[in-house]
Amino acid sequence: MKKSKLLTIVPLLLSFNAFAEKGPYSYLEIDYSSMVFDSPVVSSGVKMESLNGLEGTGSFQVSKNFALEGGLSVRFDESTGSGIVFETTESIFYIKPILILPVNDILDINLYGSLGKQKIEVCGSNGFNSVCLDTDIDQKKLGVAFRASVSDSFEINGDIGRLKLEANNSSATETIKTLGMGYSFTKKQSIQAQVEIDDTTKTWNVGYRFTFK
Repeated sequence: MKKSKLLTIVPLLLSFNAFAEKGPYSYLEIDYSSMVFDSPVVSSGVKMESLNGLEGTGSFQVSKNFALEGGLSVRFDESTGSGIVFETTESIFYIKPILILPVNDILDINLYGSLGKQKIEVCGSNGFNSVCLDTDIDQKKLGVAFRASVSDSFEINGDIGRLKLEANNSSATETIKTLGMGYSFTKKQSIQAQVEIDDTTKTWNVGYRFTFK
């Protein structure tokens, strides 16, 4: 990393640490993300089975009972068929206010609503000409989640919610179920793993989290 970029990032991390409420809901996380289709998507003789990429998440705990989360994921696939190369890129950005309801010392229940923007771009090229099509999708989600500390180093979490997708004057709604775990190897650092299941895909995330606590 160039020194100028490092000098820019370090003050941002320090300011985040200074103003965030110290607790498990103030963190930065980076994941490897793989979205696997239950049934391969077939178009023009080309089969796409998954989209793979990175996902970044940041959460800011404003108070004991409120946090604000945001994230950006970018996944990509390149498939070839009938002499044509198809490149598919999906990006999702979202913000999610969270109401934190502590049950006891080890269990929290969360209520949340999120707003997101999804963009899917598909480009086809035969080596001489290329054509790209893109779609913008608005996302709205309401759900309930839990976080439970099994031990000082191990946590499990999950949620269930309803996601509404709107694009081109049409809409669809689906149920999203998530189950995850975290293992802390220091007080502030942990490895996270999660699977998210919807009506047509399973998305697997594995990554690193730094918690400001």
